[in-house]
Amino acid sequence: MENKVSKNAKMINVFVIFQMIIQLIFSFFGATVLTIWTDTTDQDMWYLYPKGEANESVIAMWFLTFGFWFINLMYFVPISLLTSLDMISCIQG
Repeated sequence: MENKVSKNAKMINVFVIFQMIIQLIFSFFGATVLTIWTDTTDQDMWYLYPKGEANESVIAMWFLTFGFWFINLMYFVPISLLTSLDMISCIQG
């Protein structure tokens, strides 16, 4: 049994997937740049590392900053548009 999906819903799904790919690319780039910058200037940032050294490895720092970028860029995905489309199709159906 095949689900009924409108052309608008299919198009919005494609846009959301495309936007998620862009979000992942931006998160990867942002995490890489921020990790390299933090690793090279950690001695100058005494206010971030009060003991004088970072306790995290570069890989752990990259994953942490990737998560930060991913969460901050999550506002790109138009979830409210999907919710509105589902509500309209539910009311019309």
